[in-house]
Amino acid sequence: MADGYLYGRGTLDDKLSVLGQLEAVDYLLQSNFQPERTVLLAFGQDEET
Repeated sequence: MADGYLYGRGTLDDKLSVLGQLEAVDYLLQSNFQPERTVLLAFGQDEET
């Protein structure tokens, strides 16, 4: 990381979609959303290496 930027393999891969999902979950939690079923989130890593 340099000057607020990430450099290297995979730094702009699926990170944005993961961030979007986490932001959506945070919004739902703050809105007191109650799902009808258990919700599980699973994220993988090391796909670039």
